[in-house]
Amino acid sequence: MARIDTAEGQVILPLPAEHAWTKAFEAFERVGIVEERRLEEQRIVGIVPSGFGGMNGAHVEVQVLAAGDAAADVKVQASAQEGLIKQKTAPKAVEKFLNELSSAGGN
Repeated sequence: MARIDTAEGQVILPLPAEHAWTKAFEAFERVGIVEERRLEEQRIVGIVPSGFGGMNGAHVEVQVLAAGDAAADVKVQASAQEGLIKQKTAPKAVEKFLNELSSAGGN
């Protein structure tokens, strides 16, 4: 029987929120499929391939909020169905996005 697994992550970027939004969007495009850009909420919604061999997709939401004039708070939430053998799909999707965000050129 499948169950829903969730994971969260967060990072503060030393960038103004509008620059962090662009960086987060570009990172998401590199690791997953953007389904929705909610500019008024500064939110990105989509699917990130994860789990064993990237065969299980996680639903991922990223929100970028201003954390002062020169910093942004990037929050990531993921959820995925897990079967009998847990693949840690949601946590791996969060890690995959945050790794891509941190390795993307220049903070």
